[in-house]
Amino acid sequence: VHALVRSDARALTALAQQPKPKQLTLHPGDILSPSTLGGACHGAAFVFHAAAQITLGRGQDPRAAAINIAGTRNVAAACQQAGARLIHVSSIQALEQRPLDAPLTEERPLVSSTDATALTYDRHKAEAERAALAAVAGGLDAVIINPASLLGPYDHKPSYMGRVLRLLHQGLLPAVVAGGQSWVDVRDVALGALAAAERGRRGERYLLAGVFLSLSELLALYEEVSGARA
Repeated sequence: VHALVRSDARALTALAQQPKPKQLTLHPGDILSPSTLGGACHGAAFVFHAAAQITLGRGQDPRAAAINIAGTRNVAAACQQAGARLIHVSSIQALEQRPLDAPLTEERPLVSSTDATALTYDRHKAEAERAALAAVAGGLDAVIINPASLLGPYDHKPSYMGRVLRLLHQGLLPAVVAGGQSWVDVRDVALGALAAAERGRRGERYLLAGVFLSLSELLALYEEVSGARA
């Protein structure tokens, strides 16, 4: 395994401690610096592009746009130069959510870049998919995976939902919002990403979803398994 690391390698600690020599090679770099990508991609069979900047608002965010869109173009170009298959980690949020009363499948159109009602992150991930598909049209071998909302171990930062669970555990979460979503274990997504790499069809996307739970149902489940009082 070769990993591009910008600043935080905590999630790779377990791999680094494996007894096999050269189990993990770290490459300092940044997807916004194309010159740092070649070494990480050189000789690779598969490149998993999972770097992104999550935002929760609807306004302009030039830094996040650069990471999510231009960064994807840079990784795609590095894969094409290296002859590696790209597995682009998109999001279920990149797909139009409406109509809400019909199954959401891989055939849903991408969120419009001009949809002012969509979250900034949703528009960015849709544009990143378009960038990946444009690279496919230019000859790149790539597949796309669209995970739902991730939960699971090695959430060191933590993620937004990791923060919610931590606040709950500390007794600092007085209320939750209504609604819910599809939750999926990050380890299942890893297996799905490997399956897409090995068996996915060039230019196709694959939804990696889990079980739908409201936030209150999710936190009740967390209460049950952790002993923390919700």
